Amino acid sequence: MIEPFRKTFTKNGTGKRGQVTLFIIAGVVIFITAFLVGYIQNENFRQKVESQLFGAAVVPEQAKGVVIYINNCVERIARDGIELLGFQGGYIEIPRSFDSRQYLQSGPLIKIPYWIYGSKAVIPSPQQMELELENYIDERATAECDFYEFPDFEFANEEIISDVKIIDEEIFVRLESDIEVNIKDNVYPLADYVGVNIPVDLKLLYGMAVDIVNREVRGGRIGNAPFEAATIELIASH
Repeated sequence: MIEPFRKTFTKNGTGKRGQVTLFIIAGVVIFITAFLVGYIQNENFRQKVESQLFGAAVVPEQAKGVVIYINNCVERIARDGIELLGFQGGYIEIPRSFDSRQYLQSGPLIKIPYWIYGSKAVIPSPQQMELELENYIDERATAECDFYEFPDFEFANEEIISDVKIIDEEIFVRLESDIEVNIKDNVYPLADYVGVNIPVDLKLLYGMAVDIVNREVRGGRIGNAPFEAATIELIASH
């Protein structure tokens, strides 16, 4: 794979810089993705999450079974969404405006968008990532976290709507929809009790990635992009 790339590198200086930049950014995103996935899957963090309850109110004894069930279901889906968010450079759904030159197809279903395309940085904001994760959770949870497990209870407003916050050291996912469960004539609003906190420091990883991209953009303007220079030297040495 190096030889064809080296030929392009020697023939066309402009093409060289563009291809090198894409190569670098793909590498940066893959590195951060690998770090994030390993961070999520660490067993110690899994055990920590399992020992925590998120929510401002004490769960009533009668509703504990329902709350635990929904919490576990939402957490499982949220973890899937966070992993996908990491794999795809901050996106769960790749924007339709992106063409095939703006992302790396790393698998049949995985696309990694370049955060630098040409001379322009295209970076999803934390708010965009929160919204994408909310949509992902809502769609899957409404379909998968059904209430057939509790035939003796009555439920109202069964659509699951989540609220996601990416904060220091954690991602909070809480229930925002008006789901109520009637248990022996007592009505419990599940939004008061359902929620999970996942100890993935996505905010820190995102900040690191943005700093790297900004440094490359600044360096590229004066011909001194650190990753680009290192990659050129690596290619030239072969």
